[in-house]
Amino acid sequence: MKKHYPWNPLHMLWMISLLLWTTSANLSLAQCTFTSTYGTRTVGPNVNDFATIPDSWAGEVSTWDGIQAAHTYATTSSVSTDYFTVRSGSNTGPVVANGVQPLVWSSSLAGTYYIVLNTNAACGTENIDRAITTTNNGPSAACANPTAAGTTTSSTNNACPNQSFTLGLTGNSTGSGITYQWQSSPDNVTYSPIAGAISQSYSTTQTAPTYYRCVATCAAGTPSTSVAKLVGQNSFINCYCTSNATSALDTDLGGVHIGTLSNVSTCSTTGGAGSTPQQYSDYTALPAPNLARSA
Repeated sequence: MKKHYPWNPLHMLWMISLLLWTTSANLSLAQCTFTSTYGTRTVGPNVNDFATIPDSWAGEVSTWDGIQAAHTYATTSSVSTDYFTVRSGSNTGPVVANGVQPLVWSSSLAGTYYIVLNTNAACGTENIDRAITTTNNGPSAACANPTAAGTTTSSTNNACPNQSFTLGLTGNSTGSGITYQWQSSPDNVTYSPIAGAISQSYSTTQTAPTYYRCVATCAAGTPSTSVAKLVGQNSFINCYCTSNATSALDTDLGGVHIGTLSNVSTCSTTGGAGSTPQQYSDYTALPAPNLARSA
């Protein structure tokens, strides 16, 4: 049976430090990576075959066997705003597709795929049951030459140091036989190919503002280049590490009182964006108290 986890005592000091920040954080994360697995299903090889995993929580990874090569699949959730990240190879493997449900994605290889479920693109979690369904839409149609690469998208507009984010395409042609090559540039003039970035989406990190684009080619046809996307670089002071309850110990932080700041909360209280009921409350939007020493 699934269990709600209350506060870890170590989060008390961490929470206090968050309350002292006066700069707003960019909490937009990349395509989501979680290691908590729940549910394994096999999708049949025929068109319209489907499988469902009930009682899934946002923040868990489901395992899907029987995926056919060069097929199109649709993954849906009973919660209309849920966000999926499809990965191949492992639950932290290359990103195949990502987006709000219903998410239609294509498989390049046969085998097992892993789908991360979240409440939004910021990798939100929620301990509320929902049903996840993946349907086999059948073989992908062959691409047509020339293909259209579309416009480059990014899961974040401004990246934090060591923060993984994922590039993708919108408005692009689909179909089997399309090859991809991602490129990067510091100035949107001189581009270089990124080694190993040969899928429709690409996860990476950066330490400086960078432009990205993708060259798509149908079979041996005419290459098409996507509209470039600039991903900016946040200063480290605008970046927080992710945190969540990890202990079953029943120790809760019920209030913080520092100077003029007095904030009382309970397990059912939630703070601002990024908060998770009964696990974590983010109060970084509260005004910081004046801690200047008096004469």
